[in-house]
Amino acid sequence: MDDLARLLIERACLRLMTAYCTHLDNRETEAFLALYTPEATWIRTEPLPAIELAGREAIRGFVERRGTDSYSKHLVINPVIDVIDADTAKGVSFGMVVRGPADGALPVPMRGLELLVEYRDSFVRTAAGWRFARREMSRLIDVEAKR
Repeated sequence: MDDLARLLIERACLRLMTAYCTHLDNRETEAFLALYTPEATWIRTEPLPAIELAGREAIRGFVERRGTDSYSKHLVINPVIDVIDADTAKGVSFGMVVRGPADGALPVPMRGLELLVEYRDSFVRTAAGWRFARREMSRLIDVEAKR
C-alpha cells in the first residue's frame, strides 16, 4: 500500500472519530448510527458493570435513553490510526467531555471538564465507506466516579 492510500484511510477513520462527537452532541441519532456497521459492537468497560451493545439497534436504545438535562461537547484528542490493510484499521484516541446545563440559551455556563475516556476502535471499509466495527470506551477520569 502506498503512502497516499494509507493517508486516505487514516483520514476517513479520523473523520469517523470526530463525527461520533458531533452527532452525539447534536443528538443526531440516525447520523450517529450510520457511523457503525449494522452488526457493530459498542462497549463501555468502565465504570463497572461493563456494557456491551451489539448492533445498531442496541446502540440506538442506549443513545436514546440519555438524559436531556445537560448540554455537552465531546472533543477527540490524540488520535492514532494504524492501517492494517486496504479494508481494516485500528485506532486509539482520548475523548474529553465538557458539560453545562441544557436551558436552551447560549453561551452555556460551564460545569467544567467532567470526563476523560479512552476509545479503542476497529474500523472496516464497507460499501458505504469506512465504519466502526467496534468501539470500546473506558472512562479514565470522571467527576461522578465513586471509590
